[in-house]
Amino acid sequence: MMPTIQRMRKLGCQPGAIRQKVLLAGGDPAWVDGPPGTKMNEDGEARRPLSTRSFPVAPALPSRPPGVLRKRVHCVLKPRRHKDPSRPPSFWESDEEKRWGSDKTNQLTNDIFSKVMKTVPATAVKCATAKPLICLLDLKKSFNMAITLARLAISPVELKNEILALNPTVLSCEQVQTLIDMWPDQDEQSVIDNFDGDISTVGHAEKFLLEVRSIPRFCEKLRCLLFKQNFPSRVHELRESIQLVIRGVHQLCTSSALQSVFHYVFERIVFLNYGPSDTAEVMLGIRGFSLDSLPKLSHTKAFDTRQSFLQFIVHCLRHDHPALTTFGNEVMLLQRCSRVPIASLVAEKRVLESGLQLLHHEAKTMVSVDGKTEITAMCMAQFATEVESELKVVDELMEQLDESKQSFLEHFEEQDSSDELDVLLGYIADFTLAFELELERITLETRR
Repeated sequence: MMPTIQRMRKLGCQPGAIRQKVLLAGGDPAWVDGPPGTKMNEDGEARRPLSTRSFPVAPALPSRPPGVLRKRVHCVLKPRRHKDPSRPPSFWESDEEKRWGSDKTNQLTNDIFSKVMKTVPATAVKCATAKPLICLLDLKKSFNMAITLARLAISPVELKNEILALNPTVLSCEQVQTLIDMWPDQDEQSVIDNFDGDISTVGHAEKFLLEVRSIPRFCEKLRCLLFKQNFPSRVHELRESIQLVIRGVHQLCTSSALQSVFHYVFERIVFLNYGPSDTAEVMLGIRGFSLDSLPKLSHTKAFDTRQSFLQFIVHCLRHDHPALTTFGNEVMLLQRCSRVPIASLVAEKRVLESGLQLLHHEAKTMVSVDGKTEITAMCMAQFATEVESELKVVDELMEQLDESKQSFLEHFEEQDSSDELDVLLGYIADFTLAFELELERITLETRR
């Protein structure tokens, strides 16, 4: 301890740090500057050198009994000082002889903050080391596939049979997708096919792959299972989206209020562009405006008030024909159906058709292995029949959608437009939304 204190003094450490070092070593921090009361005697004698001083050591903590675990309070305890009759007792020395805790409190402390540990006989301890597992594919693939398979409470043989039977409840969609993504490539599959060692020396992923290696195109069977799991929700969403667009287009084509509002806007446009003298003559040769002109109504600003032409239309229509300001109630589905891309509907239908082709192909290319693949082929053929019936309904809805699109283009005279139906619907939806927001703002200002 003494060399450490001397070295700390040479390095210029603060006295507090030196006292803390002494305290951690079990000594009295007050002795760093010499014994208490001897820093300078009455005769003016200097203190003794640090190397000749002795440090009283604080009592060590009692050793705990074997097999007992006790909590420790991490605090700094002050060692007892030598009694000096000439010095008054300190705060801790006044009642140091008195015992404050009772036997009941001591017993309660032991019950709460100590615990008897269970001892294991030495003969029961086994020092056997785990055998290293053989990895037959990429470590990342093996790890992710093993995590997926470890959550299942069935053996690899049962899992194989459930997958071949296209049981959609044995695995979740995420688990099936993980198996497909982590499926071994051609080189890894060759290693698995040629493995003839002990199956107990491989991991969970390798055990499953070794079990299904006799089934040709097993990854494609997983894709068929994933298609079966996703098909009901995907075909339902596709039907709902197509029907939504059909109903929304029907509302637009049959709304008399929307037609009146567009005629009113068309009249204001002609009056603004050609003036009051030529308006009647121009109206005889012009039938309307294109739907892609609707966004430009908000871009045209007035000279003085910086009011847009659309805001001006709302003010005028509210004054001239207040009943037409609620035309949005006749096209309630407009906002929803305008957010359905027609191209995505066509792409989704093609994806479902490709899944049906996969089912037919796998059912036809089945090779009999222990009688299991015949059951799989029957399951795939039965499910393919259900998919065909559902896709026939989708085909009929797509034909109705094409008819609705042609009816919409003829109704609004947009046959020459290069925009898709959802884009044209978006023009009307944005106009309707901006109209309603401006009308709401004017109504609030009027109430104030």
